[in-house]
Amino acid sequence: MQTNSQPSVPTLEDARRAAETARRRLLIVLRLTYLLLLATAALLPFVGDMTNTADEVVVSDYAGAFMLLVGLGAFVVLVDVFTPEKRLANVIAIYFGVVVGLVSAYALSGLIDLAARTWYLTAPPWPAYLLMGKLALGITFCYLAVSIVLATKDDFRIVLPYVEFTRRAKGSRPLVVDTSVLIDARFAKFLQSGMVDTSIVVPEFVLGELQVLADSSEANKRERGRRGFKSLQAIREFRGGADVVLEPYDPPGHGADEKLVALSERLQGRLLTLDANLRAIARVRGLPTVDLEQASLALRPLGNPGSEFEMCLEKAGEQPGQAVGRLPDGTMVVVEHADAHIGEVVTCETTNTVRTNAGNLVFARIKSGFEPSQEQ
Repeated sequence: MQTNSQPSVPTLEDARRAAETARRRLLIVLRLTYLLLLATAALLPFVGDMTNTADEVVVSDYAGAFMLLVGLGAFVVLVDVFTPEKRLANVIAIYFGVVVGLVSAYALSGLIDLAARTWYLTAPPWPAYLLMGKLALGITFCYLAVSIVLATKDDFRIVLPYVEFTRRAKGSRPLVVDTSVLIDARFAKFLQSGMVDTSIVVPEFVLGELQVLADSSEANKRERGRRGFKSLQAIREFRGGADVVLEPYDPPGHGADEKLVALSERLQGRLLTLDANLRAIARVRGLPTVDLEQASLALRPLGNPGSEFEMCLEKAGEQPGQAVGRLPDGTMVVVEHADAHIGEVVTCETTNTVRTNAGNLVFARIKSGFEPSQEQ
């Protein structure tokens, strides 16, 4: 008896978990190394005094400094552990604010020292008061600078190597695509034409939706999910002048529509969708959208009567004798007097094309002399 020993294919969730596990292990090693180096730095003066002096070294003289450094390291590690969600922009903003605060405090301390010498405030207890005042000013300036930079970091940019306070698209805004666009084969053709030269952002939660469709027990949904993955593969293999980016950020919210709008706002991009309801929500939020259907209609002429094509008839139409199928780009075709050929691939001739809110609707008839295949 043979058994199927083929290894299971890792899913997107498995890859995410593996990456998260590797990241956590690296952070644990980094934290332990930091504490070890800090403890070593605290012990070095003690060891140096033991080897360089003949006098007896009092351990209690160094115990306080050692405990202080180790306690500081433990505090830093705890802060790092309890703040897992860190953004590089926030870290740079804090660093920049501290630098601005220290520079401002240093400049003002020079003025304070000059005023103290001018007014002969050099005798005790004035030096202690002045030192206390300069320390308080330094801490206050650092706090104010960090607070202001964190509150306004999205309103300006500071050019640093590989660092920006805000994620702004270079050139035109990126396009954030949803599930309906990936399922539709026309977007891949748009990219192949070279008409799109901006970044294409594919959220990971959209891939999750495609995975759910591809694993569905319903044949129609399963076919749509697989078509979406094929379209994404075509986009990544031949992207023209566009950069295809897989976005791992999963915005908080309920439902894919809300997450897509939040992600588009975060990336300052445009939402590319075929969903009219999603476009309406985006417009209410003031988010620019791109309607793939409208762009396709503007570029594609109506089908000429008499043009021939092959397609599979999927189901019966609304009227007696009609059968319905879809072209590879998703266009619905209604074939007259074809209900006997449902489930077969037939050759059709276009009789008329009508534009609707959902796209083009093609009316056709079976080509004269067509003979269905006898293979079952």
